[in-house]
Amino acid sequence: MDVKQFPPLVRPLPGPALSALAWILAFAWMLVWGGEADAASVAFRTRADTDVLTFELAGSPQEASVRRNGARSVLVRLPEGDVLETTGPFTGARLIGTVSPVAEGALVELNTNGFGYIFTPVPGQNSLQVQFFRDPTGARWTAPQEQEAGTQETAVPVPDEPNPAPNPDTPTVAVPEQGPVSADIPQVQETDLPAEGGEVPAGQQGRNPVGVPPDRALASPRTNGNSLFSVPYAVRVPVSGLDNEVRVSPSEVGSVDMDTGSARFKAVNTVAEPAPPRDVLPPTGIEVPPSESDQPGVEQGTGVSPADGMTRTEEDSATVAASEPPSSSLEQEAAQAMREAQQAYDQGEEDTPQQVSEEAPVQEEAVADAASDAEPQQEGVRVDDEAVQQSIDTIEAENAQARSVAQDSGLPPEQAQRLEALQLQLLKAQSHVAAGKLREARDELESILAAPELTSEMRLEATYSLGGVLMTLYKDAPEAHFDEITSLYKEAMNADTDSPNIPQALLNLGLINLRVGNLPEARAYFDLLQSQYPDNESVPAVEYYWGEHYYRQQDWQEAADRFQDFIERYPEQERLARLAAFRLAESLKNLGLYDQAFQIVDYIDKRWPQVFESNPGFLKLAGDVEYHLGKLDPAKEHYWTYYNINPQAEQADVVLARIGDVFLRQDKTRAARSIYERVVEQYPDMEGGLIAKMRLAEEGIYDEPTMLEMVTVFDRPFTLRPKQVYTEIVDEHPTSPLAPLALLKLGMWHFYQKEYPEALAAAQRLMDEYPRSELTDRARELGNRAFALAVPQLLDQERYAEVVDYWERYPFINESEGEEGNATRIGVARAYAALDRYDKSLALLKPFLQEEQVPEFSEMALAVAADVYLKQRAWNRINSLSSLATEHWDLSDRARRLLMHANAVALENLGEHRKSARLWAQLGADEDVEAFIRADSLYFMAKEAMKHDDLRRVFVYSQEALSLLLSTNGDQEKIKDCMLMSIHATERSGRYRQALKWALEYDKYVPEDDAEWAGHRYKIAQLYRKSGFPEEWRETMEGLRDARPGTLYGRLAATALETEQLERRASEYAPIPN
Repeated sequence: MDVKQFPPLVRPLPGPALSALAWILAFAWMLVWGGEADAASVAFRTRADTDVLTFELAGSPQEASVRRNGARSVLVRLPEGDVLETTGPFTGARLIGTVSPVAEGALVELNTNGFGYIFTPVPGQNSLQVQFFRDPTGARWTAPQEQEAGTQETAVPVPDEPNPAPNPDTPTVAVPEQGPVSADIPQVQETDLPAEGGEVPAGQQGRNPVGVPPDRALASPRTNGNSLFSVPYAVRVPVSGLDNEVRVSPSEVGSVDMDTGSARFKAVNTVAEPAPPRDVLPPTGIEVPPSESDQPGVEQGTGVSPADGMTRTEEDSATVAASEPPSSSLEQEAAQAMREAQQAYDQGEEDTPQQVSEEAPVQEEAVADAASDAEPQQEGVRVDDEAVQQSIDTIEAENAQARSVAQDSGLPPEQAQRLEALQLQLLKAQSHVAAGKLREARDELESILAAPELTSEMRLEATYSLGGVLMTLYKDAPEAHFDEITSLYKEAMNADTDSPNIPQALLNLGLINLRVGNLPEARAYFDLLQSQYPDNESVPAVEYYWGEHYYRQQDWQEAADRFQDFIERYPEQERLARLAAFRLAESLKNLGLYDQAFQIVDYIDKRWPQVFESNPGFLKLAGDVEYHLGKLDPAKEHYWTYYNINPQAEQADVVLARIGDVFLRQDKTRAARSIYERVVEQYPDMEGGLIAKMRLAEEGIYDEPTMLEMVTVFDRPFTLRPKQVYTEIVDEHPTSPLAPLALLKLGMWHFYQKEYPEALAAAQRLMDEYPRSELTDRARELGNRAFALAVPQLLDQERYAEVVDYWERYPFINESEGEEGNATRIGVARAYAALDRYDKSLALLKPFLQEEQVPEFSEMALAVAADVYLKQRAWNRINSLSSLATEHWDLSDRARRLLMHANAVALENLGEHRKSARLWAQLGADEDVEAFIRADSLYFMAKEAMKHDDLRRVFVYSQEALSLLLSTNGDQEKIKDCMLMSIHATERSGRYRQALKWALEYDKYVPEDDAEWAGHRYKIAQLYRKSGFPEEWRETMEGLRDARPGTLYGRLAATALETEQLERRASEYAPIPN
């Protein structure tokens, strides 16, 4: 079935949008219960830039009308018999100057020509309320052209049978004659108009309503239309004072099923579904230039005034006969719907400037755009646009049909009543949707779908509606309800493959897959929509949704490309193009492409000069871009305007702090300090307040800090220590956008204080908690620098475990590159080697030990690797490493000596003593060789001399090797060997006392629990005797005998003592020499 959707005809009013059905009943109630007044009087009140006049009438307010009759005047026509007796005073009025009684009623004189107005009867009272509001575009108003005498009423043929069923094949409406169309008149946008009704009767061809293509005209209006309901649902908005204004969402506009005659309401989808872009085609034979994007409001049945040159009829259009009264059940449902609508209406939010919504960027501006495109051909409660009026009357006929199911369906009364109840329940569910009561709407729709007697048309209707409700209701958790929502749309699409709702369903399916991250599925649904329905009004929204997806993912480059492509392909889509341009500018700003962003901001400002009225966030965006480009004065002007519109608006604290930044950059330090202190006082825990605290602590702007800059900052004395401010932001406001910057500066503070572990921890925390921050690279650089400076100090202090711990705890330093990174890796390899973790050490050294030499670092790695192989006693690997370096590298003298030393050690341990002896001799002869290498060389040369019993060389080499080993904290075993070789050389050469000296020195390296202690003590005792110290000999022997009584050297000592005693006694009996 083909569905006609009416665009809203008024500007958006603040507050929740209400059900069309509820407002129809509200107007009906007003007519039935309207009271009477003794005489016409006027009451006045004002708020912000709005003045309100309330006329208390004796007659029905439906007979009153309001029209603009001058640049600064509006004529209020009162019902016949009503005479205005009293006026004023108008103390505090913003716009109204005077209200004067005239013959027709009242003449309102205003102080400005830049105004608009809305008039509406007050529900339940004999009152007419007129709201005047400031609208600069109202200054474009010009006097309407003179109308022909009298008003030609539309002839509406009356059918023979009462309440006939809809018959699209027999259109009976006579279209009124169209006069010349003014180029300034915005055209009502019509989309998805049904092409039913067969051929157009003669006399009507080429005379479709303005904005409707000839082949898409609506079917004939019903003859039983009630004049009370002559205004589309979208514009029947009662206003009960300034505190209860109502905003009408385009997704709530009613539509009519031309096949079944059932009234339809479109479900609200505040997140997923923008009101689709509309294609406006002029009627055949009439050239209509496109209207401007920011046209003022239009005068309509609810009283929206024309703000510029608009023509209209002088009197209300004729109305058709009223339909039969509703049934009792319909009255009960209507009364309930009206109460629910009034409750939602009474809870409307204040009319405060709003930012562009992240969740539903399209719906928020749809009504304003539709109002600028509406046909300003209405007055009173009758719509002059014939196409709109036809569908309104059709809706009323559908309501009547819902009441007469039992008579027309041929079903049993009980079943027919059940179907009637389901139809009313469906209307009630849709009224809940319009009032924003999504959970109630969900319950009603699920109850409807559970009914077994539900017709296929109603089931399809309810299924699509439930899908839209769930899309909106679970916008924040689409993953949890993904299967439920997608199955509804798939069921509905499979039930009727020719349904006009399929394009919208494909769009929603693509959108929900996009929201949950199923990009291939989303792309498939979008591609199907674009290929199968290329001319559908939903197609342009696809590109916008892709851009919005990447925008939410903070993929600024892809988002910018998508939005740019959308603007180039669909420039005629005013609403979406404006949103895309705004997002494009934001994306370019986030990419740091401020010149390009400024061009887009300028484009927005010129194409939509009043955009800040509906989206004050544009002022902040423009200010941010100009600030970064150094255009400080215009930036400050935009910031002040944004802040003054609403100091409590979102980001107002940041904007005020940014004003302080502007003053500071203009060298107005006192003004800047005053602003910062004001921000800290008013917004202490908000982002702006945190920025101001940081500015005051640092006495400057450091939003892109380098270590060099921050060193100069940390050297200054402050009343607020930077570390305290940084810690407060990081610990108490971790979700603030300022937290990553504060954490980076905190790490720099620790680095400045040489607290390298704390600096490393701060850098790692930033990368862990804010991985998408643009400061992660600087944090990584800070951490690498801190670790690079910490490693040498830790190695010198032999704190090898700490080096390894930092390396393993902070993985980002493993990715460091460049010379500093190479040096760090080799330092960590040394730490691993010192901890005997040789595999880890060699793995770090491997990139430097290839045929292609890494200047400087390959030689450093060569030294560490050689030391590791020596500890592992991997002699063959040392030889292989020596061959690699000798053949492929250009070695320095030091590296060559290191390699020769390692090679000599390997040859020595492999038993190739001749080869090793030559290498030791070369190294020992080089006085520039490193101390530890020379010590090893002399040590092995001494051992070689021992083999040849060359006592002089043994003593000389061992003594020099011992000295070098002691000075370099060399190997203990080599030190002991050198002492033993010295003892051997001196004893063999008869220098017993010198031998005793080295023996006693060696004794310091042999603890008593050592296996060789007893043998060495026995050796010392012998040297004591040879050196002529019998008492020391005897004492040493006794000590050895007592310490090791059962050992070999213990028994030898005991035997030596007994022998010495026998010899001493025997000497007593020896003859005395002469």
